[in-house]
Amino acid sequence: IESNVCHAFGNADLETSGLVFVATDPQVLAEAADLWERHQVAEVFLAVVRGRLTLHNTIECNRRLCRPSEGAEAWRLAGTRREGKEAVTLVRGLRHGLFAGEPCTLVELRPITSCPQQLRLHCVALGHPVIGDEAHSEDRRLDFRYEGALAAPRLMLHCQWLR
Repeated sequence: IESNVCHAFGNADLETSGLVFVATDPQVLAEAADLWERHQVAEVFLAVVRGRLTLHNTIECNRRLCRPSEGAEAWRLAGTRREGKEAVTLVRGLRHGLFAGEPCTLVELRPITSCPQQLRLHCVALGHPVIGDEAHSEDRRLDFRYEGALAAPRLMLHCQWLR
């Protein structure tokens, strides 16, 4: 690794706000990669999702995820239990509210595994997409529950805590 190159780790992608772990030293990079691989790093995210999710109960979402198909950019939910990569997220509803006049819920997301777009896809799997997630808001699993996209200035997903 060159001294002027940084590498970010974790479940946060470019559209996610908040904390990011960045390594510039090759030894730190290797140690960080090992910690993430062994699930020794804890992250807590906050998201605003569409609809009303039950408050204060923790839901374990363990839907498998698949790499993007050729020509596609977004990861997707696996169609079968054998397909894709294991992914587990703990989801807890914190507070109900309104966004652009539509019902929404502030949720806490605790990824147990680390897959690209895992948090967004697990919210879709629960039927409550993250507001501002244009890549997954039209997923067929939502059964047209939400008409039209809610205009948001950005993805409503924030890394609040990292340890």
